[in-house]
Amino acid sequence: MKKVLSVVLALVMMLSIFSVSFASANTEFDSTMVVGDTITVSDEMGAVFNGYYIVKYVAVGNGEITIKSFGEAYDTCNPAIEVYKDSMKRQNKIGDEENTDGNHNFEYKLNVVEGTVYFFAMYNSTGINSAMWDVTIICNHDVFEDAVCLTCRTECDHTVRDNIVGCCPCGESFVGEDIVEGKEYVVKSAAEYRWFRFDAKKTAPYIMKSENPDNTEVSGDQSADPAFIVVNESGEIVLMNDANISADNKNFNVPYLFTEGERYFIGVKDDNTASTDWEFSFESGSHHTAAVGEEIVEEQKVDEEGNLVFEEKKDENGNVVLEEKKDNEGNVVLEEKKDENGNVVMDDEGKPVMIPVMVPVMVPVMEEKVVTVYEDHELSYVPYKAANHNEAGYTSSVVCNKCNETIAGGDVIPQIPECVDANADNACDVCGKVMVEPEPEVPVEPEDPTKNCKCNCHKDGFSKMLFDVILFFQKIFRLNSVCSCGVRHY
Repeated sequence: MKKVLSVVLALVMMLSIFSVSFASANTEFDSTMVVGDTITVSDEMGAVFNGYYIVKYVAVGNGEITIKSFGEAYDTCNPAIEVYKDSMKRQNKIGDEENTDGNHNFEYKLNVVEGTVYFFAMYNSTGINSAMWDVTIICNHDVFEDAVCLTCRTECDHTVRDNIVGCCPCGESFVGEDIVEGKEYVVKSAAEYRWFRFDAKKTAPYIMKSENPDNTEVSGDQSADPAFIVVNESGEIVLMNDANISADNKNFNVPYLFTEGERYFIGVKDDNTASTDWEFSFESGSHHTAAVGEEIVEEQKVDEEGNLVFEEKKDENGNVVLEEKKDNEGNVVLEEKKDENGNVVMDDEGKPVMIPVMVPVMVPVMEEKVVTVYEDHELSYVPYKAANHNEAGYTSSVVCNKCNETIAGGDVIPQIPECVDANADNACDVCGKVMVEPEPEVPVEPEDPTKNCKCNCHKDGFSKMLFDVILFFQKIFRLNSVCSCGVRHY
């Protein structure tokens, strides 16, 4: 009995020591992290508590974050995590995760409350030391206000949300660089779209064109395969091309009728991610006769890269006009006031006097250009027409009404005489006719040759008994006879 009590007492003391040891880490930790940080940890690096690496995180907002481990899937490493709120006491544990599906990493999602302190105790659940892994904290950016994430308090960087809609996570602004009409853009080989923004000033056809001058095969198929997509401000796809819309060179030369006052987003990419670079251009459709004259126009200056040029605004006396500098939220930026000797000016309370930061007013640089005047012909936009079983179709095109000439597009789409079911939905992709598959052939079982045989070997009763006697002597003398139906007797 005394031995049992001694063992129980020893266990209680060990648990108490463990609890006290872990609780002693109420305010101690190995490192601090914020959203976006990535650190490399191991169970041997933890200095606060043996086998655990403790990370402190202070929530700056409300929302969901993800604590994620990643790296090589070592056989001896299976990262796990325990999450504590306010302190490292056992009663403050709010969750844990140990991956058991074989990929050796955890991905713990946590709803945080602004101002709350959290502790992440990470360890190797295999119990084998010398195992290392990487850990990062990711904000899920669920809620935005004035383009600021309410969880991590960072401004939205307006990057593409899902590579197809073209809008950023905050939902208040769309990505894309302003497209310059007539400029040629070099498109790098990439699997994701490069986005452009276009505000239509008039309802007119514009032509999207790719050029791949060096389309020869080098070290395998390295030729570009340009593709594009057009999305409206609501995120709806209004035009999409998976390349090969033109027979020549895999390039596209496609017009679209843009509507005045609407904003569009044009994405371009290369379907062959191992290809060489290619060029993309965007210009309004036009067709005219020979020049009828020249005129001088004033327009904003553009540099060699297509960017608008600005300069400092000056008053009538040649002095630079200044204005108060403001931050991204519209607040006036302040700085300490200094006297003529460069000393900070203090107020009656001994605090620095703060004054607005003044910056030059920037205005666009205008320049005069001599432009050729033409007699523009009226154009018509002809929308895309799909091919069917009876006739060919064509891609969208721009046609000059005066010359009856196709300016862009209008590629012929061959007639499709037979029904096709590329998407395997049992209906023709062209006419919608239900395409019933034939019934599978049932293999015919060969007829039993003994079924209609009249030989005694296949009968019952006395005839069969008599034949068995005959068969006995045949076996003795090794006479391997065959029945009239073709079946051997033995």
